[in-house]
Amino acid sequence: MPKGPNQLGAHLKEVIDSLIDSARQVAIPGWIWIAGLLYPGIELSLELGNLHEPVAQFGGAVIEFDAEETQSGSLSLKGLWEELSPSEDLQVSLLGLSFSFLFLLLIGVPLLLAVSRLHAGLAACTSPESWQRSDRPGKTPSLSFVWERGEGMSWSSFGVSVLLGLMRIIAFLLLVGAPVLFFQGVLTGGSLEERGALFAVIYLPLAGVLILYSLVLGALHQLALHSLVENRRGMTSALRHAWRLLRVNTQESFSHLLIELSCVLILSLVVMALGLSAAFFCFLAPIGVLATLALRGFAGVLRAAFWARAYRRMGGATSTDRLGGIGASPSQG
Repeated sequence: MPKGPNQLGAHLKEVIDSLIDSARQVAIPGWIWIAGLLYPGIELSLELGNLHEPVAQFGGAVIEFDAEETQSGSLSLKGLWEELSPSEDLQVSLLGLSFSFLFLLLIGVPLLLAVSRLHAGLAACTSPESWQRSDRPGKTPSLSFVWERGEGMSWSSFGVSVLLGLMRIIAFLLLVGAPVLFFQGVLTGGSLEERGALFAVIYLPLAGVLILYSLVLGALHQLALHSLVENRRGMTSALRHAWRLLRVNTQESFSHLLIELSCVLILSLVVMALGLSAAFFCFLAPIGVLATLALRGFAGVLRAAFWARAYRRMGGATSTDRLGGIGASPSQG
């Protein structure tokens, strides 16, 4: 954390200037915004109030089943085996499900690898140096240039996304699933007014922790992508390098996370305003959809450029560096 308000204000001013420079860099529309539309971002969801319902229903169903079976005691091992034995229809359904899963695997994996290559390519071409050395100097790089810059990094970029996704799932289960199961007997039943105080005590701190955790993982993802493309690292090495940059540069990290949160909230409000406008004026619906897509595409490219500058400000080594230190070679970390 920053040691004083003066230091925090100075860092915030520098980060805001960096954000403005990044916006100026990527402001010209181009097909690269398609890659920005697919670029990993942060979606904040505060609707934690409904999360306890499916978990509580599942837990209640298990408890009810156990109680009924314990009281009746009518199922023998033979009867239980007959109940669990798959029928012919179930076997056919499982076979069809297996073929569907195989088809999705054959189609989905190449698609995910293509998207991961775009992630790496966009991170590689949004630094000020790469932007100027693109296939269209002085203009917005083409989408083919982004695709070319991501060559050879599809699997590493995909692996980073998978590892961070698993971290999000585990955090969700620990921070939301466990408290929901623990308090399900208190939270089920009654109106919101009756349990409003308890709801606030349980869920509002969880919402704050999840938002902070999402921001940290988002920053970790961005720094790992830039470490990956600048030094041709593996996914675990890139993640360790990114975490080291966040941990060592505490003040810089806090300032960038604060600006990141502000940008995400502003983007969410603008998208919400576009949706409300389209709801009240139906003829604006197509324009609203196009404007939303363009805004999200621009935000994705802006985010890549913003964190490219942050990576350098935090001391991350680039391919043009000839000095030793963190990230100087892919073998480190």
